[in-house]
Amino acid sequence: MVLVGLLGIFDIKAIPVRAGRIQSNFWFNPSGPYVTPGEYHAEFYLENNGSVEKLDGPISFNVKPLRKGTLEGASYDDYNSFRIRVSNLYIEMSKYQDEFNMMKTKIELLDKASLQLETFSPEIMKKISDFKTKYNAFDSETDGNPAKAEIGEWDKPSISMRTQIAMQGLSTSYGPTDLNKSNLDIAEKLFDKLALDVKMFKSELESLENEVKELNPPHLSGSGIN
Repeated sequence: MVLVGLLGIFDIKAIPVRAGRIQSNFWFNPSGPYVTPGEYHAEFYLENNGSVEKLDGPISFNVKPLRKGTLEGASYDDYNSFRIRVSNLYIEMSKYQDEFNMMKTKIELLDKASLQLETFSPEIMKKISDFKTKYNAFDSETDGNPAKAEIGEWDKPSISMRTQIAMQGLSTSYGPTDLNKSNLDIAEKLFDKLALDVKMFKSELESLENEVKELNPPHLSGSGIN
């Protein structure tokens, strides 16, 4: 639940999966779905320059629906079950997105290292170039056409788009519709394939890095102590 401000001013939503916005091509950043009716507990804290002071709590309060909708929506159990699935997918997608993004830095380091080897190796340079091309192609395929995305046009139904449509099912009291559910099903299947692809890229890049290290490259800024 998100507590905004003090003096009992609440924005009654479930805790978002991750705060802040991260540039991403696999997924988007949900703000948190509304909670279902029930009893909730809260504590109030004040943070000031790193010092945290407890002001009040714990307090308990009940959340009740404001009105009954014209159409019967999903049950609270179904709503929460759907919310958990969306949240779990989002968490896993964020992990693999981070892994995929970190590969880009590693590729750049290996590219620089290939130009400063003790023994010139056109073969290694070709392998790095081929891997970079494959990486960029996969990035574009997953992300879609950036020019179309800039003007709000969907290039193709990506995992990000599917997840956004699924997430819309948590933005109203009606709950997820069949459209939201079907898109979550598809997004989960797309992620299973994406996860395997990312693992393949990670393994191939690690092998390529080991080949470069065997040729005694110089230390490159940004590679740390490894």
